[in-house]
Amino acid sequence: MKASVLRKLFFALSTVSAIHVFAEWSETEAQAELDATVGLWGVNRVGFRNAVGDAAWRARRSQNHDRYLRVWYCRLLELEIPCTSDLSVSNEWMGAKADVLLELGRSSSVAGDTNCWFATAREHGMAVTKDVKEWYEIAGIATNALEVLPDGVIVLDSNIQNGGSNDDRIAFNKHIDDARRMKKQFSIIKESARRNMRDMTLSPAFCELIPSDRNSVVSNIVEMAHFTPDEAASLGLTNVTQQASN
Repeated sequence: MKASVLRKLFFALSTVSAIHVFAEWSETEAQAELDATVGLWGVNRVGFRNAVGDAAWRARRSQNHDRYLRVWYCRLLELEIPCTSDLSVSNEWMGAKADVLLELGRSSSVAGDTNCWFATAREHGMAVTKDVKEWYEIAGIATNALEVLPDGVIVLDSNIQNGGSNDDRIAFNKHIDDARRMKKQFSIIKESARRNMRDMTLSPAFCELIPSDRNSVVSNIVEMAHFTPDEAASLGLTNVTQQASN
C-alpha cells in the first residue's frame, strides 16, 4: 500500500515537473519581461541582474527558448554603459554587462546564432576601444605619475595623496580604486566575450558554413571585435579556401 502511494506521488511530481519544464513562455510575456529588464538598466543593477537570471531560467525551460535567448542576448548587449564622473557607476554597469555575457552567452542557442556572434564581437570591440588608458590616466592623475616601475607599480606625487582633509584623502583613494577596478572590468568583459566567441566558432552553425560565407563572417567578426591576428587564430576565426573532404 505504502509503495503504491509513493509511486503515485512520484508520478504526480514527475508530471508537474514535466509541465513546469516545458511550460510555454509566450512571445508577449518574453517581450514584456525584456522591456521591463531594459527599463532597469542604469537604475537598479541588482534588479537587472536578477531579471537576467530569471529570464535565462525561464527561456531555457520554454519550448521556444532558442528565439527568446537570442533576442534577449542581442538586445541587452546593445545597452550603453552609463558614463559619469563617478567611476563606480560605470563599473557597476560594466559588471552588469559581464552578467549578460555569462548568464545568456553560455547557451548553445546563442552560440549558434549569427546575430549573437556579431553582438559578441561588438561588445568585445567596445571594451577594446575604451580600454586604451592606464588606470592612472582613467583616474585623471597621469600628470602626477612620477614613475612607472617594471612591475607596474606607479609612483605618484605624494602631495596629491597627503594634501587636503581626511575626507578628501578617502575620496581620492576610492577614486584610485575605482580606476583600477575599471581596468579589471574591461578585462573581464573581453575575456567573457572571447569565451563566448570560442563556443560560437565550435557550434555546428559556424562549422557548417560554406567557405565563402565563413570567410565573410570571420572578416566581419574580427573587424568588429578588434581582434589581433593571434586572438583571432586562437578563437578559430580563420579563413578557409575549400570545404574539407569527407
